[in-house]
Amino acid sequence: MKERGRMEKILSYIVPRRRLAIPLLLLIGTAILILARAAGEMPRNTSSVPEFEEYTFESLLSTFHNVTQINPHEYNYLHSPIKICKANGNSEDPELLILVKSDVTHFSYRMGIRSTWGNFSINSLKLIFLLGYSSTIEDLVRRENDKYHDVVQENFVDAYRNNTLKTIMAFNWAVRTCPGTKYVLFVDDDYFVNVNSVTEFLKVNATLENDLFVGFRVDNARVFRYIESQWYMTKPEYPFLHYPPYISGGAMLLSMKTAMIIQNSLAYVRYLYVDDVYIGIVAYLLNINLSHSDRFALTFASDNLDSCLAAHNYGSPDNLIQEWRIFLRRHYDYTVHIYSQQMKDILYIK
Repeated sequence: MKERGRMEKILSYIVPRRRLAIPLLLLIGTAILILARAAGEMPRNTSSVPEFEEYTFESLLSTFHNVTQINPHEYNYLHSPIKICKANGNSEDPELLILVKSDVTHFSYRMGIRSTWGNFSINSLKLIFLLGYSSTIEDLVRRENDKYHDVVQENFVDAYRNNTLKTIMAFNWAVRTCPGTKYVLFVDDDYFVNVNSVTEFLKVNATLENDLFVGFRVDNARVFRYIESQWYMTKPEYPFLHYPPYISGGAMLLSMKTAMIIQNSLAYVRYLYVDDVYIGIVAYLLNINLSHSDRFALTFASDNLDSCLAAHNYGSPDNLIQEWRIFLRRHYDYTVHIYSQQMKDILYIK
């Protein structure tokens, strides 16, 4: 009875005020939603916001392009290899230049590539690694380059939001140092590349030498507005709902003529830190056709390595080496002319 009396007293206090309590709760809930959205913790209903109209050629042109330089690349080389192309001392230009974007700390990944698919014995293929700068390990990078002579590095900080700086460095170095090269493959250091398949692909598609740009094409990708996302993008950085089509930046195969056209425009297109989207915007503004191929695989699978051109996320460098030994044994006949004797010796390692 005593408990019942207490409950009736509480209810008698709340009920007469319910007309005030409900609007108050609604007001508090609305305030929480506004604060959460302002902090980027919840998705926005962008369809109701006027500035989030879809991109058009004119809107992207006015937002990202200028007739004067708005994206100067004012960095200096710390390392730049020689004897890669004719312009820097080699006897001839390679048919294919492979530019591997690598985190400066990924020494083991680079060694894994040098020990597997990146070790060539023919002069028509050349591979270099693209690095940013880290003061704490620069001495190790210097020693690495002194030994392998395959590092291009500039003095911008190596960080995820500087990936576009690394990509711009890659275009600049390739175009200025190797203008006689026919094709350029941009690839991340966590990719396996079936070099033989790439060279065969280029032979079959030789008519595309003037305008080739192929990879895994992404269409109608929605902009991430979650602040926790790795690809979080603010409205001032990119004020539209979707990105134009782009080639996934992990692996992009271009003709040098296409690379030259893009490189000539980079200084006039406003910087965006997501590098594949940025190159997609440049390609869209230049009316460059982006071709899709499923042979650029976004997931690594042993069974697909025979037919793929490139495959993402092989796991650890140790796993890459194990997969490479299996791959070599399967395809000794057609890899014998590409890889060095050191690579062939792997076939006989138990």
